[in-house]
Amino acid sequence: MTEWGRAITPETAHRDYPRPTMRRQEWQNLNGLWNYQVLPSESREKRSPQGQILVPFPIESALSGVARPLEPTESLRIWRSFSIPGWSGKRILLHIDACDWHTRVEVNGKPVGDHHGGYDRISLDITDALKPGDNDLLISATDPTNTGGQPRGKQWLTPGGIWYTRTSGVWQTVWLEPVPDTSIDRFLVTSDLRNSRAKVRASLRGPGDAVLHARVLEGATEVATAMGPATEELAIPIPGAKLWSPDSPHLYDIELTLKQGEFVLDSVR
Repeated sequence: MTEWGRAITPETAHRDYPRPTMRRQEWQNLNGLWNYQVLPSESREKRSPQGQILVPFPIESALSGVARPLEPTESLRIWRSFSIPGWSGKRILLHIDACDWHTRVEVNGKPVGDHHGGYDRISLDITDALKPGDNDLLISATDPTNTGGQPRGKQWLTPGGIWYTRTSGVWQTVWLEPVPDTSIDRFLVTSDLRNSRAKVRASLRGPGDAVLHARVLEGATEVATAMGPATEELAIPIPGAKLWSPDSPHLYDIELTLKQGEFVLDSVR
């Protein structure tokens, strides 16, 4: 354990906002101490905590507080309770920013997601499984490592030489986010240098027609604006744009707002 590792506590483990390229104001961090149990993969044994694990560190790491390998024949269960801080009328999304490799998620005993992949974010709408007060969140993971055909880098069951200790279970931030019924699911910004403009294409979650408003910012100064149907690509002219280079690594901020008339549905930055 390094001096920096010794300084990590359940209250300080990865508390930063986990998605700076699409920031909303409201969110809840679920990192911290969870209960854990390791058992045979197909076991239906009732939950019984074998100890606590510090999320979001993989079970193999010293930082998790467990430091034990997860075998391909085993399943890792981790669970904790949470409550919703007054987000009434919103859809509640659960984000698991990375979990290696096969992940199953239950909320209050109801299956809400099943995911294969060790590196990509898992985002689940858990609204319909929630209840007032405390809610129970269970994440189960299995990891075949080099016995499977999935992308795994240099992870290996018997590390040595160029082969690395495997990373099993949750290894990035777990968090909650409230969104309206119609919201921005993701967006892509591309540069059109020839025409001195940026192009934005957004994907929406939920029903309804809406208009996308975009503001390009340099610090607190508004540089450019544009608006158009949210289902179409939006072009934002930026005359005299400051281009990025190694000598002048300039970047602009962008703020996207989804509206129906004057009513703001969603906003991300």
